[in-house]
Amino acid sequence: MSGIELAGLVLGALPVVVAGLESYIKGVATIKRYFKYKNELKSLRTSLTTEYDIFRNNCEELLEGLVQTQKMALLLIDPGGALWKDPAIEKKLRR
Repeated sequence: MSGIELAGLVLGALPVVVAGLESYIKGVATIKRYFKYKNELKSLRTSLTTEYDIFRNNCEELLEGLVQTQKMALLLIDPGGALWKDPAIEKKLRR
């Protein structure tokens, strides 16, 4: 194999190696970004879950004694739904 053939082989393989390294670097960057935000997303999920639980508890306390348990369950399944606009329930809530 002459020097020219070897140089051609190296020069031909070089773009493939560079493209492979670029893909590898992009993959590593994506993985690093995922792990960077993973903890933030977990914290956000925990905060949102806590706020939802507080909201649901407030709704339960608001409805307790105003509606039957079965109706309360339906109201809690669909907060802001059509059942909340029932005139009888609205009247009780306004008291």
